[in-house]
Amino acid sequence: MTTQSPLGVLDANTLQEMARVICGDDHLYYRKRYEIAQFLERAGWQQVPEYDGYRMDWTWPA
Repeated sequence: MTTQSPLGVLDANTLQEMARVICGDDHLYYRKRYEIAQFLERAGWQQVPEYDGYRMDWTWPA
């Protein structure tokens, strides 16, 4: 399964791993929800959606 993203067409597993790293779950660099939004905006994403629910689901809408 592939998902259209601002980065192009990426494998769902790749997108999920990217979301895990961005969120910082599993004792990586943990980002709060406002830090995730800032991260995505600095990465060039436009119209970052408002936080709603679990951070991973928000970062990687499957």
